[in-house]
Amino acid sequence: MRDDALAAKKRKELDEVDVTRERIAAVSGTDTATKIALGLGDKEALLELERLDRTKSMTPEQLLVLAAEKSPAADAGHNDLWREHGEALEAAIDRWLAEP
Repeated sequence: MRDDALAAKKRKELDEVDVTRERIAAVSGTDTATKIALGLGDKEALLELERLDRTKSMTPEQLLVLAAEKSPAADAGHNDLWREHGEALEAAIDRWLAEP
C-alpha cells in the first residue's frame, strides 16, 4: 500500500512539473507588452530585458551611441571615434548615396 501512495505522489509531482513546463512554454512565446499586461513579472525588469535583447543585433558603433546617451565617458569615446573615422564614413556614405 505504501508503494502505491508513493507512486501516486510521484505521479502528482510529475504532473505538476508538466503543467509548469507548459506554462513556461506558453509565456516564453509572448511579447513583453503581454507579459506586463498579464502581470507576469516586474514591469521595469521586463522592459530592461527587452532593451537588452534589442542590443544583441547592434553594431559596436550603435552600442557606443546608446551608451553615450547615459555616460560622459562613452560620449567622449564616441566623439573620439567619430573624429578618427568620421571623414572616411562620410565619404563612404556619399559614395553609397551616389550609386544608382
